[in-house]
Amino acid sequence: MIGKNPRAQDKCLTCGAAAWSAYAAGNILKTRILLSQILPVVLLAVGASVLAPAARADNTVEFGLTDNPGNWFQVKNGAAIGGSRSIAVATPGVQVKFSFQESQGVHTTTSLIWPTGAAGMPFDTGTPGEGEHILTTPGLYVFFCKIHDYMLAAVIVDDPTTPGLDLGDSITLANGITIPTSSDLATRLLRFFFIDTNPANWQDHSLAK
Repeated sequence: MIGKNPRAQDKCLTCGAAAWSAYAAGNILKTRILLSQILPVVLLAVGASVLAPAARADNTVEFGLTDNPGNWFQVKNGAAIGGSRSIAVATPGVQVKFSFQESQGVHTTTSLIWPTGAAGMPFDTGTPGEGEHILTTPGLYVFFCKIHDYMLAAVIVDDPTTPGLDLGDSITLANGITIPTSSDLATRLLRFFFIDTNPANWQDHSLAK
């Protein structure tokens, strides 16, 4: 089962950099992969809505740090994508902000995956986890909390003049591994992201009612 209580010491779900990096023994990822090719499992119900940018008119995306299971990083005023409110699609130059919303804990916002060679990467707010950063390089960016490694957020910076969603020519993981974009590795990483950030996959095993 997947744990729910953010303060529980016996969480059933282990993710973060170690779990994500463990996948990196694999095959090669495509430079550009269309939505229908990379996310057939996790985004079946999403359809074309994922292609609509989640950024506001001023090209900003704001994540609120919460204690809500699954939605640890929650896009403010954003619709769920594939059951997750922890991912946004934006255009190059988006300003991404991280701020406390309902969390009682101490967190960081730290780069876990980013497009290889992306400007300003890796990014780390340190504690308490609030900060902002401008993402200019198209591709997939994933952030996590170094204290609570199951807390994940993602931004896909998509160039609207090109077909499909931009995942970058290659992605770099926090452990230094660089993966050319093809093989099922990206699909597995993204699938795990959507499992981890979907509140329906968390259960409360605490005795408190």
